[in-house]
Amino acid sequence: MGLKVPVPPPHEQTAIATFLDRETAKIDALVADYRTLIELLQENRQAVISHAVTKGLDPTVPMKDSGVEWLEDVPEHWEVKPLKFIAIGKGGDGIQIGPYGSMLTDIQYDEPSSCKVYGQENVISGDFDRGNRWAPDSTRYSLQGYEVEPGDILFTRKGSIGQCAIVPAGISPGVIDSDTIRLRLDEAEALNGFITLGFRSAHYVQAQVQVMKTGAILSGLNSSTIASLRFAVPLRSEQTQILDYLADEIGKIDSLITDAQDAINLLQERRTALISAAVTGKIDVRGLVETEEA
Repeated sequence: MGLKVPVPPPHEQTAIATFLDRETAKIDALVADYRTLIELLQENRQAVISHAVTKGLDPTVPMKDSGVEWLEDVPEHWEVKPLKFIAIGKGGDGIQIGPYGSMLTDIQYDEPSSCKVYGQENVISGDFDRGNRWAPDSTRYSLQGYEVEPGDILFTRKGSIGQCAIVPAGISPGVIDSDTIRLRLDEAEALNGFITLGFRSAHYVQAQVQVMKTGAILSGLNSSTIASLRFAVPLRSEQTQILDYLADEIGKIDSLITDAQDAINLLQERRTALISAAVTGKIDVRGLVETEEA
């Protein structure tokens, strides 16, 4: 038996189509406006972070040439130095690339051990509960130099090159994989939140990464390239002030972005409901549009 579908007369079909074309066009225009607003808010978000981590919060302080091509002037009292000088050890000792060779060939899947293997999926998502790779208990001692601790900054070195995330508290004990670099900062020199924001949002840092990627024999980052990245670094107390300021400002912008996205979702639901109501006869559109009689 064929499916029976109620079909209005042709002139009413035309009225429904005309009505829906008009009303959905209005909704689509509003959705486009909200999407434009979100793009502008995201650009503003990026600009606010970039300015704070490169110029500071006080527009009256004396400035100096940074010596970095893409950075221009920075506050006179800031230091511009390679990451290796703000890592523990002051010689790059706090920058570690993941293990190579046979050290991680015996990875177990879905068989939890005392040593989880962290990598790109955790860095990109920021979710350190994800993943089902585990190193055998028997190899944990030999992998001690690659251990992950809360507060470490992890970087992706292949694929989605240069993304980073701060390791949160409460993770399962584990190590980085060969496609990941671990940065462990000297806490007297720099805050992981300040360095991470700079890496994600400051143009001068990303420009350095792009140059290093282009000049590499093999595509990807390594511990020496990360170590040589030059950062504009204020005193630790000023880093705290900048992070507090950004937490407030970015919170406001993110709230506006969320509101705009919620409005888009409601409009799209309204569009779907309107179409459904019109084509099932729940809305009588005959008096709402001008149509020619069939």
